[in-house]
Amino acid sequence: LLLAVSYAFSVYGLMYFQNSIWLDEMYLFPLLFLALDRLTEENKLWPYTLTIAWMVAVNYYIGFMVALFTLLRMGCFFLLDQAKNKKKVAWSFLGGSLLALGLSAFAWLPSLLQFLGSARGESILDNLAGTQLVRHMETTLPLLFNLQR
Repeated sequence: LLLAVSYAFSVYGLMYFQNSIWLDEMYLFPLLFLALDRLTEENKLWPYTLTIAWMVAVNYYIGFMVALFTLLRMGCFFLLDQAKNKKKVAWSFLGGSLLALGLSAFAWLPSLLQFLGSARGESILDNLAGTQLVRHMETTLPLLFNLQR
């Protein structure tokens, strides 16, 4: 099991090296660290807002992972740091994140609209209920269970 998991992770790593577009995020990641430090220490909103908007605009499908990291980093700040301006930083973080979401909407909004317009935007149960397979099973499964008695 350990060798299988190691093999799967190594293949995942190799495939990430095939896609060189994620390097843009890695170049911008130190700027995100600096922007988060300025947000938590000096309550400066704009470096964080512009960095997050830039990272999402450059590579929006990895922007989800950046957002998760940012949430974890800020969660650690709110739990572990002894700063007195936590409430101010929380409002700045929330406002800056929403502003960055708006600034980078040109990158992620078309994909979201396409997703919502496709079959993937609906519930899987609704999709399955409308297929021939499920309608066919509604009538045959009770019959099959009665035959096994």
